[in-house]
Amino acid sequence: SVMPAAALWLADRGDAEGAVEVYALASRCGFVAQSRWFHDVAGRRIDAVAASLPQDVVAAVEKRGRAEDVEATAEGLLEELEDG
Repeated sequence: SVMPAAALWLADRGDAEGAVEVYALASRCGFVAQSRWFHDVAGRRIDAVAASLPQDVVAAVEKRGRAEDVEATAEGLLEELEDG
């Protein structure tokens, strides 16, 4: 899955809410949610980003991320990448 990498990209751009949201979406996949590697590579960073946000915001963006459509989110991220 490229979604954990996309979450890191969003975090690097300063979009903390987007990063947490996309990582929540990625974590719907069992191989991401249960992977020590994904946690070490992306999860720890996203956890730190989430810690910088108010808890109610984290809860809201995680909920939104878990409800999103993967394909629609991927298309939106591609558009954002193309726009710079």
